[in-house]
Amino acid sequence: MTNNAAYIDDDGLAIFNSTTGLFDGVELTTKGDILTRNTTNYIRQAIGTDTHALVCDSTEATGLNYAAKSAGSNVIFLSSQTASSSAQIDFTTPFDDATYLYYIFTYTNVVPSTDNSELRVRMSVNAGSSYLSSNYRWVRLRLSASAGSDSLSDDHSSSKIKIAVDLGNAAGEGLSGKAIYIPSASPGSSNPGTFIHDNSFVKGDGKFYRNMGSGLNTTSSVVDGLRFYMDSGNIASGIFKMYGVTKS
Repeated sequence: MTNNAAYIDDDGLAIFNSTTGLFDGVELTTKGDILTRNTTNYIRQAIGTDTHALVCDSTEATGLNYAAKSAGSNVIFLSSQTASSSAQIDFTTPFDDATYLYYIFTYTNVVPSTDNSELRVRMSVNAGSSYLSSNYRWVRLRLSASAGSDSLSDDHSSSKIKIAVDLGNAAGEGLSGKAIYIPSASPGSSNPGTFIHDNSFVKGDGKFYRNMGSGLNTTSSVVDGLRFYMDSGNIASGIFKMYGVTKS
């Protein structure tokens, strides 16, 4: 029997070497390090740069390398929330304007607790501790195949961004759509961050509506939170998701 004379510290792994009969030490020193192998030995693969992905690379000794994600893989899922008689749906911590060029929100089968309610959005500049209640500007176009049902509305001094009105809470009346928030490259300038939305729903009278529009807040601070809520009552049900589109 061969006596092992190799010792490693508490941060290491012991790998048995069948050629020498000894245990070789491999240290993993940093959060995210992984154990891999070159052509002859087990070795440490150091953690890569934030937002980079582990890819196969035959030019590296281990056949692995961390590299920036390709342009075709830049939509990152960030968060999902399911409404259940919820007063509001808030998105805060995933906001990271240094990493993401813009954010995509989807909302599926959103039903209000109160019939004929209005879905609204507000923004936060303190990670959701509070939400701005003034200095919004928005415009919204509602289209319908029914005669006389089209409408265009806007407000340049509002307490919110209006997304859709007259939402019903009967079976089949849920609102579904998407929105994009594009942060300002220079908060406080003449080009603040913009919220753009597009959605559709069916009312109890059978009329089909499509809403589209946009809004902004003239705040000079960085927006780092967004809230969906009804003008009256709770959000009875609905699935809300947030994605980030990386800059590279």
